[in-house]
Amino acid sequence: MTATPLVLPWSGQARPVLLLAASTGGHLAELVRIEAALGSAPESLWITFDTPQSRSLLAGRRVLHVPEVTQRDLAGTVRAARLVRRLLRTSDVRFDGALSTGAAIAAAVLPAARSRRIPAVYVESMTRTEGPSMTGRLLEAVPGVRLVRQSDLWERRGWSHWAGVAASWRRAPSAAGPVRRVFVTLGTTRKYPFDALLDALARVLPPGVEVTWQVPYAPRRTLPGTVVEQIRPERFDELAREADVTVCHGGAGSLLRLWELGVHPLVVPRRAARGEHVDDHQAQIARLVEGHGLGRVVEAPDLRWEDVVEAGRHVVVDRGQHAGSSANA
Repeated sequence: MTATPLVLPWSGQARPVLLLAASTGGHLAELVRIEAALGSAPESLWITFDTPQSRSLLAGRRVLHVPEVTQRDLAGTVRAARLVRRLLRTSDVRFDGALSTGAAIAAAVLPAARSRRIPAVYVESMTRTEGPSMTGRLLEAVPGVRLVRQSDLWERRGWSHWAGVAASWRRAPSAAGPVRRVFVTLGTTRKYPFDALLDALARVLPPGVEVTWQVPYAPRRTLPGTVVEQIRPERFDELAREADVTVCHGGAGSLLRLWELGVHPLVVPRRAARGEHVDDHQAQIARLVEGHGLGRVVEAPDLRWEDVVEAGRHVVVDRGQHAGSSANA
Protein backbone atom coordinates (compact mmCIF):
# COMPACT_ATOMS: atom_id res chain seq x y z
CA MET A 1 0.00 0.00 0.00
CA THR A 2 1.27 3.44 -0.92
CA ALA A 3 0.93 6.30 1.53
CA THR A 4 -0.32 9.59 0.15
CA PRO A 5 0.79 13.02 1.35
CA LEU A 6 -1.32 14.57 4.09
CA VAL A 7 -3.24 16.92 1.79
CA LEU A 8 -5.64 19.01 3.84
CA PRO A 9 -8.71 21.02 2.80
CA TRP A 10 -6.93 24.27 3.68
CA SER A 11 -3.76 23.39 1.74
CA GLY A 12 -2.42 26.40 -0.09
CA GLN A 13 -3.03 28.79 2.78
CA ALA A 14 0.27 29.83 4.31
CA ARG A 15 -0.98 30.30 7.87
CA PRO A 16 -4.49 28.85 8.27
CA VAL A 17 -6.49 29.59 11.41
CA LEU A 18 -7.26 26.18 12.88
CA LEU A 19 -9.19 24.50 15.65
CA LEU A 20 -6.75 21.91 17.01
CA ALA A 21 -8.34 19.37 19.35
CA ALA A 22 -6.82 16.44 21.23
CA SER A 23 -6.98 14.65 24.54
CA THR A 24 -3.82 15.03 26.60
CA GLY A 25 -1.15 12.34 26.45
CA GLY A 26 -0.10 10.76 23.18
CA HIS A 27 -2.95 12.30 21.19
CA LEU A 28 -1.85 15.83 22.08
CA ALA A 29 1.83 15.02 21.52
CA GLU A 30 1.03 13.74 18.02
CA LEU A 31 -1.05 16.80 17.16
CA VAL A 32 1.64 19.20 18.38
CA ARG A 33 4.20 17.55 16.10
CA ILE A 34 1.84 17.58 13.11
CA GLU A 35 0.94 21.24 13.66
CA ALA A 36 4.60 22.19 13.97
CA ALA A 37 5.15 20.89 10.45
CA LEU A 38 1.97 22.31 8.96
CA GLY A 39 2.17 25.73 10.53
CA SER A 40 -0.91 27.65 11.62
CA ALA A 41 -1.81 31.23 12.45
CA PRO A 42 -1.40 32.67 15.97
CA GLU A 43 -5.19 33.00 16.13
CA SER A 44 -5.53 29.21 15.98
CA LEU A 45 -7.18 27.67 19.04
CA TRP A 46 -6.17 24.48 20.85
CA ILE A 47 -8.90 22.54 22.64
CA THR A 48 -7.71 20.07 25.26
CA PHE A 49 -7.63 19.30 28.99
CA ASP A 50 -5.83 21.28 31.67
CA THR A 51 -2.77 19.20 32.63
CA PRO A 52 0.95 19.86 33.19
CA GLN A 53 1.62 18.35 29.76
CA SER A 54 -0.81 20.64 27.94
CA ARG A 55 0.42 23.71 29.79
CA SER A 56 4.00 22.85 28.87
CA LEU A 57 3.41 21.92 25.22
CA LEU A 58 1.00 24.77 24.51
CA ALA A 59 2.67 27.58 26.44
CA GLY A 60 2.08 30.91 24.69
CA ARG A 61 -0.74 29.60 22.48
CA ARG A 62 -4.47 30.20 22.54
CA VAL A 63 -6.04 27.33 24.48
CA LEU A 64 -9.58 26.41 25.52
CA HIS A 65 -9.45 23.96 28.42
CA VAL A 66 -12.51 21.72 28.56
CA PRO A 67 -13.43 19.22 31.29
CA GLU A 68 -11.73 15.89 30.75
CA VAL A 69 -13.54 13.46 28.46
CA THR A 70 -12.63 9.90 29.35
CA GLN A 71 -13.01 6.68 27.36
CA ARG A 72 -16.60 6.00 26.26
CA ASP A 73 -17.70 9.07 28.23
CA LEU A 74 -20.92 10.08 26.45
CA ALA A 75 -21.87 12.73 29.00
CA GLY A 76 -18.41 14.30 28.87
CA THR A 77 -18.46 14.31 25.06
CA VAL A 78 -21.83 16.08 25.05
CA ARG A 79 -20.59 18.69 27.54
CA ALA A 80 -17.50 19.39 25.46
CA ALA A 81 -19.58 19.61 22.26
CA ARG A 82 -21.83 22.22 23.84
CA LEU A 83 -18.83 24.33 24.85
CA VAL A 84 -17.38 24.15 21.34
CA ARG A 85 -20.68 24.95 19.64
CA ARG A 86 -21.11 27.96 21.90
CA LEU A 87 -17.58 29.07 21.10
CA LEU A 88 -18.16 28.81 17.36
CA ARG A 89 -21.43 30.76 17.59
CA THR A 90 -19.88 33.64 19.52
CA SER A 91 -16.29 33.78 18.25
CA ASP A 92 -15.16 36.67 16.06
CA VAL A 93 -12.43 34.43 14.63
CA ARG A 94 -13.08 32.69 11.30
CA PHE A 95 -11.59 29.21 11.37
CA ASP A 96 -10.22 27.75 8.13
CA GLY A 97 -10.28 24.18 9.40
CA ALA A 98 -10.47 21.78 12.33
CA LEU A 99 -7.91 19.03 12.97
CA SER A 100 -7.92 16.34 15.65
CA THR A 101 -5.90 13.27 16.55
CA GLY A 102 -8.49 12.06 19.10
CA ALA A 103 -9.56 10.65 21.36
CA ALA A 104 -13.19 11.20 22.47
CA ILE A 105 -12.75 14.96 22.29
CA ALA A 106 -12.61 14.61 18.49
CA ALA A 107 -16.19 13.35 18.55
CA ALA A 108 -17.16 16.61 20.25
CA VAL A 109 -15.16 19.09 18.19
CA LEU A 110 -15.23 17.83 14.59
CA PRO A 111 -19.03 17.43 14.24
CA ALA A 112 -19.44 20.88 15.80
CA ALA A 113 -17.02 22.28 13.24
CA ARG A 114 -18.87 20.61 10.36
CA SER A 115 -22.16 22.07 11.63
CA ARG A 116 -20.58 25.49 10.93
CA ARG A 117 -19.27 24.28 7.54
CA ILE A 118 -15.67 24.30 8.75
CA PRO A 119 -13.51 21.69 6.92
CA ALA A 120 -12.63 18.93 9.40
CA VAL A 121 -9.92 16.25 9.41
CA TYR A 122 -9.46 13.36 11.82
CA VAL A 123 -6.01 11.73 11.91
CA GLU A 124 -6.22 8.38 13.67
CA SER A 125 -3.54 7.82 16.30
CA MET A 126 -0.32 6.19 15.14
CA THR A 127 -0.97 3.55 17.82
CA ARG A 128 -3.99 2.13 16.02
CA THR A 129 -2.33 -0.60 13.96
CA GLU A 130 -5.31 -2.99 13.74
CA GLY A 131 -8.12 -0.64 12.77
CA PRO A 132 -9.82 2.60 13.76
CA SER A 133 -10.62 3.51 17.33
CA MET A 134 -14.17 3.89 18.62
CA THR A 135 -13.87 7.61 17.89
CA GLY A 136 -12.76 6.90 14.34
CA ARG A 137 -15.70 4.58 13.77
CA LEU A 138 -18.13 7.16 15.15
CA LEU A 139 -16.72 9.87 12.88
CA GLU A 140 -17.27 7.66 9.83
CA ALA A 141 -20.94 8.57 10.21
CA VAL A 142 -20.33 12.34 10.22
CA PRO A 143 -20.66 13.74 6.68
CA GLY A 144 -17.71 15.77 5.48
CA VAL A 145 -15.09 14.67 8.04
CA ARG A 146 -11.93 13.57 6.23
CA LEU A 147 -10.46 10.40 7.79
CA VAL A 148 -6.73 9.62 7.76
CA ARG A 149 -4.95 6.51 9.09
CA GLN A 150 -1.24 6.39 9.93
CA SER A 151 -0.94 2.60 9.88
CA ASP A 152 -0.37 0.61 6.68
CA LEU A 153 -1.52 -2.60 8.37
CA TRP A 154 -5.23 -2.03 7.79
CA GLU A 155 -7.50 -0.62 5.11
CA ARG A 156 -11.05 0.61 5.40
CA ARG A 157 -13.45 2.36 3.09
CA GLY A 158 -13.32 6.13 3.43
CA TRP A 159 -9.86 6.25 5.01
CA SER A 160 -6.75 7.59 3.26
CA HIS A 161 -3.26 6.53 4.33
CA TRP A 162 -0.45 8.84 5.43
CA ALA A 163 2.97 7.57 6.59
CA GLY A 164 2.50 9.49 9.79
CA VAL A 165 4.39 10.83 12.75
CA ALA A 166 6.57 7.81 13.54
CA ALA A 167 7.99 7.78 10.00
CA SER A 168 9.82 11.04 10.70
CA TRP A 169 12.41 9.27 12.88
CA ARG A 170 14.93 6.45 12.34
CA ARG A 171 17.29 4.40 14.46
CA ALA A 172 21.05 4.99 14.46
CA PRO A 173 23.99 3.37 16.31
CA SER A 174 25.02 4.86 19.64
CA ALA A 175 28.52 5.41 20.96
CA ALA A 176 27.32 4.85 24.52
CA GLY A 177 29.39 2.88 27.00
CA PRO A 178 28.26 0.62 29.86
CA VAL A 179 24.78 1.10 31.33
CA ARG A 180 25.24 2.81 34.68
CA ARG A 181 22.09 4.95 34.88
CA VAL A 182 18.51 3.88 34.08
CA PHE A 183 15.30 5.90 33.98
CA VAL A 184 11.98 4.02 34.29
CA THR A 185 8.73 5.83 33.48
CA LEU A 186 5.21 4.42 33.77
CA GLY A 187 3.18 7.46 32.75
CA THR A 188 0.52 9.22 34.80
CA THR A 189 -2.35 6.78 35.32
CA ARG A 190 -2.81 5.58 38.89
CA LYS A 191 -5.66 3.23 38.06
CA TYR A 192 -3.62 0.45 36.48
CA PRO A 193 -0.49 -0.78 38.33
CA PHE A 194 2.37 -2.26 36.30
CA ASP A 195 4.20 -4.23 38.95
CA ALA A 196 5.14 -6.95 36.46
CA LEU A 197 7.62 -4.52 34.87
CA LEU A 198 8.89 -3.21 38.21
CA ASP A 199 9.45 -6.73 39.55
CA ALA A 200 11.16 -7.94 36.38
CA LEU A 201 13.57 -5.02 36.16
CA ALA A 202 14.39 -5.06 39.86
CA ARG A 203 15.19 -8.76 39.54
CA VAL A 204 17.74 -8.33 36.73
CA LEU A 205 19.41 -5.07 37.81
CA PRO A 206 23.16 -5.55 38.44
CA PRO A 207 24.72 -4.00 41.55
CA GLY A 208 25.84 -0.40 41.21
CA VAL A 209 23.32 0.71 38.55
CA GLU A 210 21.61 3.98 39.48
CA VAL A 211 17.86 3.93 38.83
CA THR A 212 15.12 6.58 38.95
CA TRP A 213 11.63 5.08 38.92
CA GLN A 214 8.67 7.29 37.97
CA VAL A 215 5.71 5.29 39.26
CA PRO A 216 2.34 7.09 39.61
CA TYR A 217 1.14 4.79 42.41
CA ALA A 218 2.63 3.19 45.51
CA PRO A 219 4.59 0.09 44.39
CA ARG A 220 3.98 -3.11 46.34
CA ARG A 221 7.70 -3.60 46.92
CA THR A 222 10.75 -1.54 47.85
CA LEU A 223 12.63 -0.55 44.72
CA PRO A 224 16.38 0.15 44.58
CA GLY A 225 17.17 3.75 43.76
CA THR A 226 14.91 6.82 43.71
CA VAL A 227 11.14 6.52 43.36
CA VAL A 228 8.91 9.49 42.40
CA GLU A 229 5.19 9.54 41.57
CA GLN A 230 4.93 12.47 39.18
CA ILE A 231 7.55 14.65 37.53
CA ARG A 232 7.43 17.92 35.64
CA PRO A 233 7.97 17.71 31.86
CA GLU A 234 11.32 19.49 32.24
CA ARG A 235 12.48 16.93 34.80
CA PHE A 236 11.32 14.08 32.57
CA ASP A 237 13.54 15.48 29.82
CA GLU A 238 16.51 15.79 32.15
CA LEU A 239 16.20 12.21 33.42
CA ALA A 240 15.79 10.79 29.91
CA ARG A 241 18.83 12.70 28.61
CA GLU A 242 21.01 11.76 31.57
CA ALA A 243 20.11 8.05 31.54
CA ASP A 244 22.07 5.50 29.56
CA VAL A 245 18.78 3.66 28.97
CA THR A 246 15.14 4.63 29.46
CA VAL A 247 12.59 1.90 30.15
CA CYS A 248 8.94 2.78 29.55
CA HIS A 249 5.48 1.32 29.16
CA GLY A 250 3.87 1.51 25.74
CA GLY A 251 2.39 4.98 26.24
CA ALA A 252 2.30 7.04 23.06
CA GLY A 253 2.93 10.34 24.83
CA SER A 254 6.04 9.03 26.57
CA LEU A 255 7.36 7.49 23.36
CA LEU A 256 6.89 10.61 21.27
CA ARG A 257 8.76 12.73 23.78
CA LEU A 258 11.56 10.18 24.10
CA TRP A 259 12.01 10.07 20.32
CA GLU A 260 12.13 13.86 20.21
CA LEU A 261 14.93 13.65 22.79
CA GLY A 262 16.80 11.10 20.66
CA VAL A 263 16.14 8.21 23.04
CA HIS A 264 15.86 4.61 21.79
CA PRO A 265 13.83 3.13 24.68
CA LEU A 266 13.20 -0.31 26.02
CA VAL A 267 9.41 -0.64 25.66
CA VAL A 268 7.40 -3.02 27.82
CA PRO A 269 3.68 -3.10 26.89
CA ARG A 270 0.98 -3.33 29.51
CA ARG A 271 -1.35 -6.32 29.29
CA ALA A 272 -5.06 -6.37 30.10
CA ALA A 273 -4.91 -9.99 31.32
CA ARG A 274 -2.71 -8.84 34.22
CA GLY A 275 -4.97 -5.88 35.00
CA GLU A 276 -2.41 -3.38 33.66
CA HIS A 277 -4.82 -1.57 31.31
CA VAL A 278 -8.35 -1.65 29.95
CA ASP A 279 -7.23 -3.43 26.76
CA ASP A 280 -4.11 -4.49 24.86
CA HIS A 281 -3.68 -1.34 22.76
CA GLN A 282 -0.11 -1.04 24.08
CA ALA A 283 0.66 -4.26 22.23
CA GLN A 284 -0.36 -2.42 19.05
CA ILE A 285 1.99 0.40 20.01
CA ALA A 286 4.77 -2.15 20.55
CA ARG A 287 4.28 -3.44 17.00
CA LEU A 288 4.53 0.12 15.72
CA VAL A 289 7.80 0.62 17.65
CA GLU A 290 9.26 -2.60 16.26
CA GLY A 291 8.06 -1.87 12.74
CA HIS A 292 9.85 1.49 12.66
CA GLY A 293 12.88 0.25 14.64
CA LEU A 294 12.38 2.98 17.24
CA GLY A 295 12.90 0.92 20.38
CA ARG A 296 13.51 -2.55 21.74
CA VAL A 297 10.31 -4.32 22.78
CA VAL A 298 10.04 -7.06 25.39
CA GLU A 299 7.20 -8.55 27.42
CA ALA A 300 7.54 -8.05 31.18
CA PRO A 301 8.00 -11.76 32.12
CA ASP A 302 10.73 -12.12 29.48
CA LEU A 303 12.78 -9.06 30.42
CA ARG A 304 16.53 -9.65 30.74
CA TRP A 305 19.39 -7.29 31.49
CA GLU A 306 20.63 -7.95 27.95
CA ASP A 307 17.46 -6.23 26.68
CA VAL A 308 18.35 -3.11 28.65
CA VAL A 309 21.90 -3.11 27.30
CA GLU A 310 20.71 -3.64 23.72
CA ALA A 311 18.31 -0.69 23.92
CA GLY A 312 21.22 1.55 24.89
CA ARG A 313 23.19 0.62 21.75
CA HIS A 314 21.03 2.85 19.58
CA VAL A 315 19.65 6.37 19.44
CA VAL A 316 16.75 7.88 17.52
CA VAL A 317 17.39 10.66 15.00
CA ASP A 318 15.08 12.91 13.03
CA ARG A 319 15.01 12.09 9.32
CA GLY A 320 15.48 15.76 8.55
CA GLN A 321 11.87 16.76 8.22
CA HIS A 322 8.96 16.64 10.60
CA ALA A 323 6.04 14.40 9.89
CA GLY A 324 3.54 16.13 7.69
CA SER A 325 6.06 18.30 5.84
CA SER A 326 4.44 17.24 2.58
CA ALA A 327 1.00 18.19 3.79
CA ASN A 328 0.64 21.05 1.37
CA ALA A 329 1.96 19.15 -1.62
